[in-house]
Amino acid sequence: TGAIAVRTGLHCNTVRDPGKIISYYERLGAAARGTPCKVLEGNGPLFDRLKSMGVVLVFRNYRNPQDLGDRSFVAELLKIAREYPQIDYFEGFNEDFQFGNDLARYAEYEIGRMKAFDDSGVGAKCIIGCFSVSQLQDNEWHLFRPALEYAHPRRHALGLHEYSGPYMQWMTGENQWNHPHGPPKRIDDPCLDPTIEGWCDLKYRRAYRLHLEPWGLGDLPLFITENGV
Repeated sequence: TGAIAVRTGLHCNTVRDPGKIISYYERLGAAARGTPCKVLEGNGPLFDRLKSMGVVLVFRNYRNPQDLGDRSFVAELLKIAREYPQIDYFEGFNEDFQFGNDLARYAEYEIGRMKAFDDSGVGAKCIIGCFSVSQLQDNEWHLFRPALEYAHPRRHALGLHEYSGPYMQWMTGENQWNHPHGPPKRIDDPCLDPTIEGWCDLKYRRAYRLHLEPWGLGDLPLFITENGV
């Protein structure tokens, strides 16, 4: 959508080689400002260097199994937030609780997590949702709406995952392989038009157009926290 500025950053499963991470953002130059970096481990000196370049830090704390009754998870996130005040956003649970009653309960959990962050004074915000590719379906977004409405005025953010294969344009734009009349209209559609939507990549545009914008949430910040082929 026109309200979203696109920045492409790194997803770092480890920070054991911080020099390579710093080098990537140094090569971006001024474009590093506002560009995200997602990490799963802590490294204070690395975070300090990235923040000096204006990089937006996103932290995911891996948890398996994931349990909506697990309140210790939020406390653990807040502990990390206090240890690393450089971090801008914290993800919660990952690719889970995406259907029906589970989704409605997940919305309540995410509201509780955001409230805990707001009340703690840590400064970091939450990225909520983190739904897997092609989720949610059009008739399910309303179940998560309470969490989105809580997030919006408090400047929390929505997280989605977008993958496709065997190449990124699969099922996007005119490259619709499930077309009832045969192959896609254009297998090499570059998908450069800002109005193009997809069923894997660029599905976030459909979510904003059909749901968030009509609800008055069209400028809710968005992070695609996983993406690729």
